[in-house]
Amino acid sequence: MPHYTALAALGRAPDRWHRAVLLMGLYDPALLVAAERAQPGSLVPSRLSLGPDQLTSHFAAPERRPLASLGDVTSPMLIVHGEVDRLIPVEHARDLAVEAERLGRSARLVTVPGLAHDSRHEGEEWDALWPRIAHFLAED
Repeated sequence: MPHYTALAALGRAPDRWHRAVLLMGLYDPALLVAAERAQPGSLVPSRLSLGPDQLTSHFAAPERRPLASLGDVTSPMLIVHGEVDRLIPVEHARDLAVEAERLGRSARLVTVPGLAHDSRHEGEEWDALWPRIAHFLAED
């Protein structure tokens, strides 16, 4: 879960990050647990043999709930998500953007029509996204 980890890092060490780009991510572990309860193996590989109760226990620690430290994030964030992502619905990214705004944090949400979950960044949509991401990272 690199995006979950990236968001957690932003909150734990805010002075280390100039800007952050979060791509196609899951940010709220409670949603992961709910997905596993509804459809086991949907987000957590079955080979790990982790049930919803074990996931709930794992994510109970405050340091494993990145939204709890979102108020500590000082870096502007660019949140990019595909609108037709079936693995991690775009609502996860929208919820993050709304919560960041509520807390007065700088977060821009870019949703990409027609883009499904593409963690390999191989879709043609990325040709237009990479310059936009580079521009965001270069801003002062």
